[in-house]
Amino acid sequence: MDIANSPAAYIKNTILNIVLFIPMGFFLPHIWEEYGALKKTAFMGFGMSTAIEVLQIFTLRLTDVDDLITNTMGTVIGWYLSSLCLTWAGKVNSQSHSVNEHSISRKNRRKYEPFLIFFLTFFIMFLITPFISRIIWEKILASPIWEKIR
Repeated sequence: MDIANSPAAYIKNTILNIVLFIPMGFFLPHIWEEYGALKKTAFMGFGMSTAIEVLQIFTLRLTDVDDLITNTMGTVIGWYLSSLCLTWAGKVNSQSHSVNEHSISRKNRRKYEPFLIFFLTFFIMFLITPFISRIIWEKILASPIWEKIR
């Protein structure tokens, strides 16, 4: 799909790719302190997006460099939202912008990681993302700009 032939579908796909990767950028610094740095989190988002695009080749789906860009952008936005939340909570070291080591002990984190990852993935993918997507698209489809694009 391209912007010239189907601008509405292209815009929808772009927004969804960004929204779907925001949770990754948001939760990585909370789960693992190694991802407190933006560079490392962005690289993880890019790597995950690349893996998804490569797997799509084997399922005969289309791959697109735009997806790599928008997914990475979503991860970066999520990291900034996480950083903002941690700043508000007073848990960010103001000099390095990394997650404070005292938030969750390493032993407890390792013990509960599989459950936490499963729960967060399920919660985000099946409960939060559809709800947010519906709200966004109701607003977009109700706007007069949508009629001009179609």
